[in-house]
Amino acid sequence: MSLLQYHGDGKSLFKIYIVNVLLTIVTVGLYYPWAKAKLLAYHYSETELQESRFAFLGTGNEIFKGFIKAILIFGGWYGISLWLSLQMQTGQDIILFSVLTIFWQFVLFLIFPLAIVGSLKYRLSRTTWRGIHMKYTGNVKSMYIVFIKGFLLTIVTFGIYAPWFMVNIRKEILKNIKLGDLKFSFNGDGGTLFGIGIAGYFLTLITLGIYVFQWTANMYNFNLDHTKISHGDQNAGLKGTTTGMGFFKLQIGNMFIVLLSLGLATPYAMVRTLKYYADTVELDGHINFDNIKQEDIDDADATGDSLLDAFEMDIV
Repeated sequence: MSLLQYHGDGKSLFKIYIVNVLLTIVTVGLYYPWAKAKLLAYHYSETELQESRFAFLGTGNEIFKGFIKAILIFGGWYGISLWLSLQMQTGQDIILFSVLTIFWQFVLFLIFPLAIVGSLKYRLSRTTWRGIHMKYTGNVKSMYIVFIKGFLLTIVTFGIYAPWFMVNIRKEILKNIKLGDLKFSFNGDGGTLFGIGIAGYFLTLITLGIYVFQWTANMYNFNLDHTKISHGDQNAGLKGTTTGMGFFKLQIGNMFIVLLSLGLATPYAMVRTLKYYADTVELDGHINFDNIKQEDIDDADATGDSLLDAFEMDIV
């Protein structure tokens, strides 16, 4: 039986989606934080765990403040990048400006761990289930250690270390996520992920792209199958039941829904996707969710969450 259920429907989401799009256009993007807050509140409220639904308590005002900070950070970064590019085009000390450009790209890389930690702290601090808050206990220092080590080893090994890098990021994230006193962890290894990637790459080539759906399913199941949860002396794990055919039907169906409606039916495709993901998560083991208790509640602003928006990523 599926651990999660998603109860959203295309019609109700469409109403929110249309209003959000129109107000965001009219306000030249300024309404975006409130639009995001409404979407998150809707999706969380429609997601059920053990007959109880989640709630997102974040507000548009909070996200707006983080949005402004993110704009200032990336606006400054983009301005300096543009200046360096213009200096190089005018032929002024190309070597110096090439070095500065590489350095500035590295500065962008250093923003990424900060954005991940900030986003997790904010999003989880605003997430509740049965009135119990989630939280992220990690810090920027430990995330930087994982990123810098992984980045350097990936370069030195010409990309081979990338699967281990990805696994270590997931381990760092999950070991610091809690729902009350319920703990999470990840025990996957880079070798297994490397094998999935190599097999997926060559089989996708051999099958002229057809195998990519099974490759996607294998990657998704790998992440779920190695995610563990514990509460006191009770331990369990998640199990992914996605299949290549399931992903094929989902993605092809969504493509036709979006294309034939000229994008208007995007909310319906979104609902199909979330229902599919929720239905393919099972619990392997036993956890008494009724015994979960609240711990100290953390607080954080939305700057990191908005920075991840700039990277076009969403990790929660």
